[in-house]
Amino acid sequence: MIKSFGLGVLSAEMVQSTDGIAPNKSILEVVEGHGLPFLEAVESHGRVFLMQADGHRPTKYEMSLFEPSDWEALRTAVAERGSDDFQFRLTELEADRVILEGGPPA
Repeated sequence: MIKSFGLGVLSAEMVQSTDGIAPNKSILEVVEGHGLPFLEAVESHGRVFLMQADGHRPTKYEMSLFEPSDWEALRTAVAERGSDDFQFRLTELEADRVILEGGPPA
């Protein structure tokens, strides 16, 4: 499943198959196999966070799709493994989040 945080930042994770068979590929291999273009990827605990070349400003609805734990996982993965460019994009995204949600980041 792939979800967009906005500004070209995506979250991709494997979902449980209906027949109970575990995937034999990493999530990054699956994303690359589908031809989804991205500049950078950081993996963390069965998820991969992607940064595309560009993206749209997020809507309030898009922001509502993410739990505080999603934001924490993104922040942690980018802080530990992301480039300065990815960290800057995350800072921009969190500024948009504050504006849309009317409060400081979780």
